[in-house]
Amino acid sequence: MPRVKLKIPAWLIQGVKFQLAAFYETYITVAELGSIIEELHSLPQGRRILQSLLKDKTFGIILNGVYVNPEDPSENQLKEGDEVTFIPLLDGG
Repeated sequence: MPRVKLKIPAWLIQGVKFQLAAFYETYITVAELGSIIEELHSLPQGRRILQSLLKDKTFGIILNGVYVNPEDPSENQLKEGDEVTFIPLLDGG
């Protein structure tokens, strides 16, 4: 299975008072994009990340700079060195 870089906005882990526009980065080994959600459970911060990302399914996935439909991520096979970024989709007015 390929090893890919997973990037998640740091404020999802540290809380909204985290002031830097930085990303938490870690490497995980998964075969397909759909398996990343399961892999997050094994991370020390995984529970908080999942709660933040999966609440109301308001997140996007970017694979190597290209937006991927989070409703059907399983169609994307991963390869060594891919970069996957989870981003919250915010709405305001």
